[in-house]
Amino acid sequence: MKKFYLALFFILGTIVSYAQGAPFITTWENTPSQLNGFTVEFITSPGYDYDFSIDFGDGTIVNNVTDNIFHTYATSGTYTVSISGDFPVFNIPLSDDLELKSIEQ
Repeated sequence: MKKFYLALFFILGTIVSYAQGAPFITTWENTPSQLNGFTVEFITSPGYDYDFSIDFGDGTIVNNVTDNIFHTYATSGTYTVSISGDFPVFNIPLSDDLELKSIEQ
């Protein structure tokens, strides 16, 4: 089932989507095989303009992002990531240690 959700998210992640003013929100959780220090990466696609803010859900907020961005969490757990601004297309590498729990928006 986990692989199904990862594949679904990968497919959704490669579709062009334009925000309607609301942030794009996802929830991530790392698996027990990686106790601490897991990384989330959002990969931009060539040919698109980006200028977004991202809240990684652990107190880290980065503004005016125009290219790929990654973030390493200090501890394992569940985190809600919120992206707002110009973020037309995204790709996220698949990982056995990271699980997409939900897409809220």
